[in-house]
Amino acid sequence: MSKTAAIVGLGSNLSALKNLRRAVAELKKKYRLCQISSIYESEAQVLQQSPKEFNQSYLNAAVLIEIDHFVPTDFLADLKSIEKKIGRKTIERWAPREIDLDILYAEGCQIDSENLAIPHRSLAERPFALLPAIEVYPELRIDKPLWCQKWVQQKPFNTVKSKNYFWPEFVGVLNVTTDSFSDAEKFLTEETFKKQVLKLVSEGASVIDIGAESTRPKSSPVDSRTELDRLNRALTWFNELNLDIPISVDTKNPDVLSELLNRYRIDYINDVTGFENPKMLNLLKETKTAAVVMHSLTIPPDQINILDIQVNPNQQLLAWWKKKLDIFEKNGIDSQRIIFDPGIGFGKTFNQNSYILNHLSELNEIQQPIYLGFSRKSYLSQFTSQSADQRDLVTALQMSKINLVYCQFLRAHDIESQKIALRMN
Repeated sequence: MSKTAAIVGLGSNLSALKNLRRAVAELKKKYRLCQISSIYESEAQVLQQSPKEFNQSYLNAAVLIEIDHFVPTDFLADLKSIEKKIGRKTIERWAPREIDLDILYAEGCQIDSENLAIPHRSLAERPFALLPAIEVYPELRIDKPLWCQKWVQQKPFNTVKSKNYFWPEFVGVLNVTTDSFSDAEKFLTEETFKKQVLKLVSEGASVIDIGAESTRPKSSPVDSRTELDRLNRALTWFNELNLDIPISVDTKNPDVLSELLNRYRIDYINDVTGFENPKMLNLLKETKTAAVVMHSLTIPPDQINILDIQVNPNQQLLAWWKKKLDIFEKNGIDSQRIIFDPGIGFGKTFNQNSYILNHLSELNEIQQPIYLGFSRKSYLSQFTSQSADQRDLVTALQMSKINLVYCQFLRAHDIESQKIALRMN
Protein backbone atom coordinates (compact mmCIF):
# COMPACT_ATOMS: atom_id res chain seq x y z
CA MET A 1 0.00 0.00 0.00
CA SER A 2 1.31 3.44 -0.95
CA LYS A 3 1.97 5.73 2.03
CA THR A 4 2.82 9.44 2.01
CA ALA A 5 4.33 11.50 4.81
CA ALA A 6 2.55 14.86 4.96
CA ILE A 7 3.13 17.82 7.23
CA VAL A 8 0.15 19.87 8.39
CA GLY A 9 0.67 23.29 9.94
CA LEU A 10 -1.66 24.37 12.73
CA GLY A 11 -2.19 27.95 13.86
CA SER A 12 -4.61 29.89 16.03
CA ASN A 13 -4.88 33.17 17.89
CA LEU A 14 -8.41 32.77 19.25
CA SER A 15 -8.70 30.34 22.19
CA ALA A 16 -5.48 29.17 20.64
CA LEU A 17 -4.30 26.28 22.81
CA LYS A 18 -7.78 24.82 23.11
CA ASN A 19 -8.28 24.94 19.34
CA LEU A 20 -4.86 23.50 18.53
CA ARG A 21 -5.55 20.57 20.84
CA ARG A 22 -8.96 20.04 19.28
CA ALA A 23 -7.52 20.11 15.76
CA VAL A 24 -5.06 17.37 16.67
CA ALA A 25 -7.87 15.28 18.16
CA GLU A 26 -9.92 15.66 14.97
CA LEU A 27 -6.98 14.74 12.73
CA LYS A 28 -6.29 11.68 14.87
CA LYS A 29 -9.81 10.38 14.27
CA LYS A 30 -9.06 9.82 10.60
CA TYR A 31 -5.29 9.70 10.10
CA ARG A 32 -2.21 8.10 11.58
CA LEU A 33 -0.34 10.86 13.39
CA CYS A 34 3.36 10.06 13.70
CA GLN A 35 4.87 13.10 15.41
CA ILE A 36 3.96 16.52 16.68
CA SER A 37 6.14 19.58 17.12
CA SER A 38 6.53 21.84 20.09
CA ILE A 39 4.17 24.80 20.24
CA TYR A 40 5.63 28.04 18.87
CA GLU A 41 4.63 31.61 19.62
CA SER A 42 4.83 34.39 17.03
CA GLU A 43 3.54 37.83 16.26
CA ALA A 44 0.51 38.08 14.00
CA GLN A 45 0.95 38.97 10.34
CA VAL A 46 -1.10 42.12 9.83
CA LEU A 47 -1.33 44.92 7.33
CA GLN A 48 -0.37 48.43 8.43
CA GLN A 49 -3.98 49.59 8.11
CA SER A 50 -5.42 46.58 9.96
CA PRO A 51 -7.52 47.21 13.10
CA LYS A 52 -5.63 46.98 16.40
CA GLU A 53 -7.65 43.94 17.45
CA PHE A 54 -6.12 41.99 14.55
CA ASN A 55 -2.71 42.15 16.22
CA GLN A 56 -3.03 39.08 18.46
CA SER A 57 -0.11 36.70 18.89
CA TYR A 58 -0.35 33.25 17.33
CA LEU A 59 0.34 29.75 18.56
CA ASN A 60 1.62 27.44 15.82
CA ALA A 61 2.72 23.84 15.48
CA ALA A 62 3.10 21.08 12.92
CA VAL A 63 2.05 17.45 12.84
CA LEU A 64 3.51 14.67 10.70
CA ILE A 65 0.82 12.41 9.25
CA GLU A 66 1.16 9.12 7.39
CA ILE A 67 -1.51 8.86 4.70
CA ASP A 68 -2.54 5.88 2.60
CA HIS A 69 -3.13 6.76 -1.08
CA PHE A 70 -2.58 10.49 -0.66
CA VAL A 71 -4.95 12.59 -2.79
CA PRO A 72 -4.02 16.25 -2.17
CA THR A 73 -7.42 17.76 -3.00
CA ASP A 74 -9.25 15.24 -0.81
CA PHE A 75 -6.84 15.85 2.06
CA LEU A 76 -7.29 19.61 1.72
CA ALA A 77 -11.05 19.16 1.81
CA ASP A 78 -10.70 17.17 5.05
CA LEU A 79 -8.66 19.97 6.62
CA LYS A 80 -11.25 22.56 5.62
CA SER A 81 -13.97 20.39 7.10
CA ILE A 82 -12.07 20.20 10.41
CA GLU A 83 -11.60 23.98 10.39
CA LYS A 84 -15.32 24.44 9.97
CA LYS A 85 -16.11 21.94 12.73
CA ILE A 86 -13.83 23.79 15.16
CA GLY A 87 -15.56 27.06 14.30
CA ARG A 88 -13.42 28.72 11.62
CA LYS A 89 -15.42 31.55 10.10
CA THR A 90 -15.11 33.26 6.72
CA ILE A 91 -13.30 36.45 7.65
CA GLU A 92 -10.80 38.95 6.33
CA ARG A 93 -7.45 37.47 5.42
CA TRP A 94 -5.47 39.08 8.24
CA ALA A 95 -8.13 38.85 10.92
CA PRO A 96 -7.75 36.68 14.05
CA ARG A 97 -8.98 33.15 13.55
CA GLU A 98 -9.98 30.08 15.48
CA ILE A 99 -7.83 27.67 13.47
CA ASP A 100 -5.65 27.47 10.37
CA LEU A 101 -4.80 24.06 8.93
CA ASP A 102 -2.38 24.12 5.99
CA ILE A 103 -0.63 21.41 4.01
CA LEU A 104 2.98 22.49 4.37
CA TYR A 105 4.67 19.59 2.63
CA ALA A 106 4.01 16.10 1.28
CA GLU A 107 6.78 13.68 0.44
CA GLY A 108 7.24 13.32 -3.33
CA CYS A 109 4.43 15.76 -4.11
CA GLN A 110 4.72 19.04 -6.01
CA ILE A 111 1.63 21.07 -6.90
CA ASP A 112 1.29 24.72 -7.84
CA SER A 113 -2.31 25.56 -8.63
CA GLU A 114 -4.60 28.46 -7.79
CA ASN A 115 -6.13 26.69 -4.77
CA LEU A 116 -3.26 24.51 -3.59
CA ALA A 117 0.52 24.62 -3.54
CA ILE A 118 2.70 21.81 -2.15
CA PRO A 119 5.17 22.65 -0.68
CA HIS A 120 3.36 25.66 0.74
CA ARG A 121 4.36 28.78 -1.20
CA SER A 122 5.27 30.81 1.89
CA LEU A 123 6.90 28.03 3.91
CA ALA A 124 10.46 29.37 3.61
CA GLU A 125 9.30 32.84 4.68
CA ARG A 126 7.38 31.76 7.78
CA PRO A 127 9.45 30.57 10.72
CA PHE A 128 6.28 29.76 12.67
CA ALA A 129 5.53 27.15 9.98
CA LEU A 130 9.00 26.05 8.87
CA LEU A 131 10.55 25.51 12.30
CA PRO A 132 7.76 23.18 13.52
CA ALA A 133 7.87 21.39 10.13
CA ILE A 134 11.60 20.73 10.43
CA GLU A 135 11.09 19.53 14.00
CA VAL A 136 8.69 16.76 12.94
CA TYR A 137 10.43 16.02 9.64
CA PRO A 138 14.17 16.89 9.70
CA GLU A 139 14.67 15.52 6.17
CA LEU A 140 12.35 18.18 4.76
CA ARG A 141 13.50 18.95 1.20
CA ILE A 142 13.28 22.70 0.89
CA ASP A 143 15.78 25.52 0.68
CA LYS A 144 16.10 26.65 4.28
CA PRO A 145 16.92 30.30 5.03
CA LEU A 146 19.74 31.15 7.39
CA TRP A 147 17.40 32.20 10.19
CA CYS A 148 16.12 28.64 10.58
CA GLN A 149 19.51 27.49 11.89
CA LYS A 150 19.46 26.75 15.59
CA TRP A 151 22.29 29.13 16.39
CA VAL A 152 20.36 32.13 15.04
CA GLN A 153 18.46 33.52 18.00
CA GLN A 154 16.26 36.20 16.45
CA LYS A 155 13.65 34.79 14.07
CA PRO A 156 11.21 36.75 11.89
CA PHE A 157 7.91 37.62 13.57
CA ASN A 158 9.71 37.05 16.89
CA THR A 159 9.00 33.35 16.53
CA VAL A 160 10.08 31.31 19.54
CA LYS A 161 9.45 27.86 20.89
CA SER A 162 6.95 28.43 23.66
CA LYS A 163 7.99 28.22 27.29
CA ASN A 164 4.41 28.52 28.48
CA TYR A 165 2.21 26.38 26.23
CA PHE A 166 2.35 22.58 26.01
CA TRP A 167 0.28 19.82 24.45
CA PRO A 168 -0.68 17.88 27.60
CA GLU A 169 -3.01 19.22 30.22
CA PHE A 170 -1.19 18.91 33.53
CA VAL A 171 -3.05 17.03 36.26
CA GLY A 172 -1.64 17.88 39.67
CA VAL A 173 -1.53 14.93 42.08
CA LEU A 174 -2.61 15.59 45.65
CA ASN A 175 -2.77 12.61 47.98
CA VAL A 176 -4.46 12.91 51.37
CA THR A 177 -3.30 9.55 52.68
CA THR A 178 -1.11 8.25 55.46
CA ASP A 179 0.68 5.66 53.33
CA SER A 180 1.15 7.15 49.86
CA PHE A 181 4.33 5.96 48.18
CA SER A 182 5.65 9.53 47.89
CA ASP A 183 3.35 11.97 49.70
CA ALA A 184 2.47 10.12 52.91
CA GLU A 185 1.00 12.48 55.53
CA LYS A 186 2.34 15.59 53.76
CA PHE A 187 -1.00 17.20 52.95
CA LEU A 188 -3.34 16.16 55.75
CA THR A 189 -3.65 19.59 57.35
CA GLU A 190 -5.58 22.52 55.92
CA GLU A 191 -2.44 24.67 55.66
CA THR A 192 -0.28 22.11 53.84
CA PHE A 193 -3.14 21.03 51.58
CA LYS A 194 -4.04 24.54 50.42
CA LYS A 195 -0.39 25.47 49.98
CA GLN A 196 0.16 22.46 47.71
CA VAL A 197 -2.96 23.17 45.65
CA LEU A 198 -1.78 26.74 45.04
CA LYS A 199 1.71 25.50 44.17
CA LEU A 200 0.36 23.03 41.59
CA VAL A 201 -1.92 25.65 40.05
CA SER A 202 0.87 28.22 39.87
CA GLU A 203 3.05 25.66 38.08
CA GLY A 204 0.38 25.10 35.45
CA ALA A 205 -2.00 22.39 36.65
CA SER A 206 -5.28 22.57 34.74
CA VAL A 207 -6.82 19.77 36.85
CA ILE A 208 -6.28 18.79 40.51
CA ASP A 209 -6.60 15.06 41.23
CA ILE A 210 -7.30 14.20 44.87
CA GLY A 211 -7.02 10.69 46.23
CA ALA A 212 -7.48 9.34 49.75
CA GLU A 213 -6.46 5.70 49.34
CA SER A 214 -2.99 4.55 48.38
CA THR A 215 -2.71 2.09 45.50
CA ARG A 216 1.02 1.52 45.81
CA PRO A 217 2.30 -2.10 45.83
CA LYS A 218 1.54 -3.85 49.14
CA SER A 219 -0.72 -1.02 50.32
CA SER A 220 -3.65 -1.79 52.62
CA PRO A 221 -7.24 -0.93 51.68
CA VAL A 222 -8.93 1.99 53.41
CA ASP A 223 -12.44 1.62 54.80
CA SER A 224 -15.17 3.72 53.18
CA ARG A 225 -15.71 5.99 56.19
CA THR A 226 -12.03 6.91 56.43
CA GLU A 227 -11.75 7.56 52.71
CA LEU A 228 -14.92 9.67 52.71
CA ASP A 229 -13.81 11.71 55.74
CA ARG A 230 -10.46 12.49 54.10
CA LEU A 231 -12.04 13.51 50.81
CA ASN A 232 -14.74 15.59 52.52
CA ARG A 233 -12.07 17.60 54.31
CA ALA A 234 -9.96 17.97 51.18
CA LEU A 235 -12.82 19.04 48.92
CA THR A 236 -14.09 21.52 51.51
CA TRP A 237 -10.61 23.06 51.72
CA PHE A 238 -10.35 23.08 47.94
CA ASN A 239 -13.68 24.89 47.54
CA GLU A 240 -12.62 27.51 50.08
CA LEU A 241 -9.81 28.54 47.71
CA ASN A 242 -12.40 29.61 45.09
CA LEU A 243 -10.27 28.43 42.19
CA ASP A 244 -11.70 28.19 38.69
CA ILE A 245 -10.09 24.83 37.99
CA PRO A 246 -11.56 21.35 37.42
CA ILE A 247 -11.39 18.82 40.22
CA SER A 248 -10.76 15.09 39.84
CA VAL A 249 -11.52 12.50 42.52
CA ASP A 250 -9.45 9.34 42.56
CA THR A 251 -11.67 6.62 44.01
CA LYS A 252 -12.87 3.12 43.19
CA ASN A 253 -15.49 3.05 45.93
CA PRO A 254 -19.10 3.61 44.77
CA ASP A 255 -20.37 4.44 48.27
CA VAL A 256 -17.75 7.16 48.63
CA LEU A 257 -18.34 8.50 45.14
CA SER A 258 -22.10 8.63 45.59
CA GLU A 259 -21.76 10.78 48.72
CA LEU A 260 -19.28 13.12 47.06
CA LEU A 261 -21.37 13.60 43.93
CA ASN A 262 -24.25 14.76 46.11
CA ARG A 263 -22.10 17.31 47.94
CA TYR A 264 -19.51 18.71 45.53
CA ARG A 265 -18.85 19.67 41.96
CA ILE A 266 -16.67 16.91 40.52
CA ASP A 267 -15.36 17.21 36.97
CA TYR A 268 -13.45 13.93 36.60
CA ILE A 269 -13.89 10.51 38.19
CA ASN A 270 -10.57 8.66 38.21
CA ASP A 271 -11.10 4.92 38.78
CA VAL A 272 -7.97 2.76 38.90
CA THR A 273 -10.09 -0.38 38.40
CA GLY A 274 -11.42 0.89 35.07
CA PHE A 275 -15.04 1.02 36.31
CA GLU A 276 -15.15 -2.74 36.76
CA ASN A 277 -17.66 -2.34 39.57
CA PRO A 278 -21.19 -2.08 38.05
CA LYS A 279 -22.13 0.40 40.79
CA MET A 280 -19.35 2.75 39.68
CA LEU A 281 -20.58 2.39 36.12
CA ASN A 282 -24.13 3.26 37.17
CA LEU A 283 -22.96 6.37 39.02
CA LEU A 284 -21.05 7.46 35.94
CA LYS A 285 -24.13 6.90 33.81
CA GLU A 286 -26.19 9.16 36.08
CA THR A 287 -23.75 12.08 35.83
CA LYS A 288 -22.21 14.15 33.06
CA THR A 289 -18.77 13.83 34.62
CA ALA A 290 -15.74 12.83 32.56
CA ALA A 291 -14.15 9.51 33.46
CA VAL A 292 -10.52 8.41 33.57
CA VAL A 293 -10.65 4.69 32.86
CA MET A 294 -7.42 2.98 33.89
CA HIS A 295 -6.20 -0.47 32.90
CA SER A 296 -5.19 -2.62 35.84
CA LEU A 297 -5.21 -6.29 36.75
CA THR A 298 -5.07 -6.02 40.53
CA ILE A 299 -5.29 -3.21 43.08
CA PRO A 300 -2.75 -2.88 44.59
CA PRO A 301 -0.49 -4.08 41.76
CA ASP A 302 1.91 -6.97 42.09
CA GLN A 303 4.44 -8.71 39.88
CA ILE A 304 2.45 -11.94 39.65
CA ASN A 305 -0.69 -10.67 37.89
CA ILE A 306 0.72 -9.08 34.75
CA LEU A 307 0.01 -8.85 31.05
CA ASP A 308 1.11 -11.79 28.90
CA ILE A 309 4.84 -11.28 28.40
CA GLN A 310 4.73 -13.11 25.05
CA VAL A 311 2.27 -10.66 23.48
CA ASN A 312 2.81 -6.99 22.59
CA PRO A 313 1.42 -5.10 25.62
CA ASN A 314 -0.12 -2.40 23.43
CA GLN A 315 -2.09 -5.03 21.52
CA GLN A 316 -3.45 -6.26 24.83
CA LEU A 317 -4.37 -2.72 25.89
CA LEU A 318 -6.17 -2.13 22.58
CA ALA A 319 -8.20 -5.31 22.99
CA TRP A 320 -9.10 -4.34 26.55
CA TRP A 321 -10.12 -0.84 25.47
CA LYS A 322 -12.42 -2.12 22.73
CA LYS A 323 -14.24 -4.24 25.31
CA LYS A 324 -14.50 -1.24 27.63
CA LEU A 325 -15.97 0.94 24.91
CA ASP A 326 -18.57 -1.73 24.18
CA ILE A 327 -19.55 -1.77 27.85
CA PHE A 328 -19.85 2.01 27.99
CA GLU A 329 -21.91 2.06 24.80
CA LYS A 330 -24.30 -0.60 26.11
CA ASN A 331 -24.75 1.48 29.26
CA GLY A 332 -25.53 4.62 27.28
CA ILE A 333 -22.32 6.41 28.29
CA ASP A 334 -21.02 8.76 25.61
CA SER A 335 -17.50 7.76 24.56
CA GLN A 336 -16.58 11.47 24.39
CA ARG A 337 -16.70 11.52 28.20
CA ILE A 338 -14.17 8.70 28.46
CA ILE A 339 -10.40 9.09 28.88
CA PHE A 340 -7.98 6.18 28.42
CA ASP A 341 -5.25 5.52 30.99
CA PRO A 342 -2.91 2.62 30.11
CA GLY A 343 -2.18 2.12 33.81
CA ILE A 344 1.58 2.41 33.93
CA GLY A 345 2.81 0.38 36.89
CA PHE A 346 -0.36 -1.66 37.20
CA GLY A 347 -0.22 -5.25 35.94
CA LYS A 348 2.87 -4.74 33.81
CA THR A 349 6.52 -5.65 34.11
CA PHE A 350 9.22 -2.96 34.09
CA ASN A 351 9.90 -3.73 30.42
CA GLN A 352 6.21 -3.63 29.49
CA ASN A 353 5.79 -0.22 31.15
CA SER A 354 8.78 1.14 29.24
CA TYR A 355 7.60 -0.37 25.99
CA ILE A 356 4.14 1.17 26.28
CA LEU A 357 5.49 4.65 26.98
CA ASN A 358 8.07 4.46 24.21
CA HIS A 359 5.64 3.06 21.61
CA LEU A 360 2.48 5.05 22.23
CA SER A 361 1.95 5.45 18.48
CA GLU A 362 0.78 1.83 18.46
CA LEU A 363 -2.32 3.10 20.31
CA ASN A 364 -3.22 5.33 17.35
CA GLU A 365 -6.66 3.80 16.86
CA ILE A 366 -7.75 4.96 20.32
CA GLN A 367 -9.68 8.13 19.56
CA GLN A 368 -10.30 9.11 23.16
CA PRO A 369 -7.83 11.34 25.04
CA ILE A 370 -4.89 9.49 26.59
CA TYR A 371 -4.00 10.05 30.23
CA LEU A 372 -0.49 9.16 31.40
CA GLY A 373 0.33 8.71 35.06
CA PHE A 374 3.89 7.46 35.53
CA SER A 375 5.10 10.17 37.90
CA ARG A 376 7.41 8.74 40.59
CA LYS A 377 6.13 5.21 39.87
CA SER A 378 8.10 2.23 41.18
CA TYR A 379 8.90 1.04 37.65
CA LEU A 380 11.24 4.06 37.42
CA SER A 381 13.42 2.40 40.07
CA GLN A 382 15.02 0.44 37.23
CA PHE A 383 16.71 3.75 36.31
CA THR A 384 17.41 5.15 39.78
CA SER A 385 17.91 4.00 43.35
CA GLN A 386 16.28 7.16 44.73
CA SER A 387 13.17 7.02 46.88
CA ALA A 388 9.79 7.79 45.33
CA ASP A 389 9.68 11.43 46.43
CA GLN A 390 13.05 11.99 44.69
CA ARG A 391 12.00 10.63 41.28
CA ASP A 392 10.84 13.86 39.63
CA LEU A 393 14.04 14.07 37.54
CA VAL A 394 13.75 10.54 36.16
CA THR A 395 10.03 11.19 35.58
CA ALA A 396 10.94 14.27 33.55
CA LEU A 397 13.55 12.35 31.55
CA GLN A 398 10.90 9.78 30.63
CA MET A 399 8.53 12.62 29.78
CA SER A 400 11.06 14.07 27.35
CA LYS A 401 10.84 10.87 25.28
CA ILE A 402 7.05 10.74 25.07
CA ASN A 403 5.33 11.14 21.70
CA LEU A 404 3.02 13.99 22.64
CA VAL A 405 0.45 13.09 20.00
CA TYR A 406 -0.55 10.41 22.49
CA CYS A 407 -0.53 12.39 25.73
CA GLN A 408 -3.53 14.64 26.30
CA PHE A 409 -3.29 14.53 30.11
CA LEU A 410 -0.11 14.18 32.17
CA ARG A 411 -0.59 13.34 35.85
CA ALA A 412 2.35 14.60 37.88
CA HIS A 413 3.39 15.34 41.44
CA ASP A 414 5.78 18.10 40.37
CA ILE A 415 4.65 19.96 37.27
CA GLU A 416 7.53 22.41 36.91
CA SER A 417 10.08 19.63 36.33
CA GLN A 418 7.89 18.17 33.57
CA LYS A 419 7.58 21.57 31.90
CA ILE A 420 11.37 21.95 31.97
CA ALA A 421 11.73 18.60 30.22
CA LEU A 422 9.23 19.65 27.55
CA ARG A 423 10.98 22.97 27.01
CA MET A 424 14.27 21.16 26.39
CA ASN A 425 12.73 18.72 23.91
